[in-house]
Amino acid sequence: SQPVQVTLRASGESPVVNPALVIRNWGLALARVEIDGQVVPAGKDLRIGSVHRLEGDDLVVWIRTDATSPLRITVAPAGPDAAR
Repeated sequence: SQPVQVTLRASGESPVVNPALVIRNWGLALARVEIDGQVVPAGKDLRIGSVHRLEGDDLVVWIRTDATSPLRITVAPAGPDAAR
């Protein structure tokens, strides 16, 4: 899996509230999430899971946030010792 980077263009007129990303065919690799360059650990404000389909395994990332300025989110494969 390669890192995926997205920028959500939040603003006062168009805020971002609790975004969820689905990355198709990610596989079973563990994921590391960064928001604006800072690694965010999984917990109550970041949920990471999988959806298993016949065509492959999708990664689902949910972030608890209320942003009124752009957010840069990077999802990258984590090392083998990382917890999902």
